[in-house]
Amino acid sequence: MGKIILSYKQFGMMMDKLVYKIKKSSKKYDCILTIPNGGFPVATHLAKHLEIPKIISSHQTKTSDQIAINHISNTLVVDDLIDTGVTMFELKQSYRIEDIAVLYFKPEKIKHDIIPTYFVEETSDWVVFPWEKEEEIPNREGYDNKIRAYFDGACKGNPGPGSYGYVITENGKENVTDTLNISHITNNVAEYYALILLLNYLVKNNINEVEIFGDSSLVINQVNGKWKVKAEHLKPLATQAKYLVSQISNCTISWISRDDNDIVNNLIGGKQG
Repeated sequence: MGKIILSYKQFGMMMDKLVYKIKKSSKKYDCILTIPNGGFPVATHLAKHLEIPKIISSHQTKTSDQIAINHISNTLVVDDLIDTGVTMFELKQSYRIEDIAVLYFKPEKIKHDIIPTYFVEETSDWVVFPWEKEEEIPNREGYDNKIRAYFDGACKGNPGPGSYGYVITENGKENVTDTLNISHITNNVAEYYALILLLNYLVKNNINEVEIFGDSSLVINQVNGKWKVKAEHLKPLATQAKYLVSQISNCTISWISRDDNDIVNNLIGGKQG
């Protein structure tokens, strides 16, 4: 098996090709159901260029969202790739969905009868997306300097359009940053998405010692087990975050004030509402 390593430029070109294929079909969509985390940037790009007004996360759906999706025939499911097809198969058990859009499709590994409606490329190779590149953080062998990471998420209107992201620093210098936009989200979900996006990066790049900071008391206390997770739509996000934290040998998550979190707050455009 080979390896496809995408730069951000190549990733952008792939998304543009997917937009072209969907436009060529002349079919219109009113809603995108996206799969975290790789599906978020693709969904945001498609929503912008295809003028699709609503994005729903498969980890954030409420009863009202499920009813809406099951009564709308023009919902598009979006992810970065289809590997075994298990995730898509499970979604099709819960929702009445027909059309699927992905960048990469791996037909040789499919375990269920899942074929995307739109895809850019078939492959059997391992696809490494830009935010997954191991070389983005230098080899830390022999380094005593602590790695610190900051996350933040916000929206305008609560719920409303928002953004989330993170900054990783080493020896006081920014090494890695990543931000994503989404058209419909709440503040708490945006904060969870930011933390999960960060934790996924840390785990995939084998960063086993890190101090994490954020300004969301709710997210930090829930993930640290100090507060109960009462909201049903936050429970799967908290579970995912806790699992990712468990995969890091030495990881602390601490609260800081919004002013002290300006390193990432400024990156996502400031607190939006």
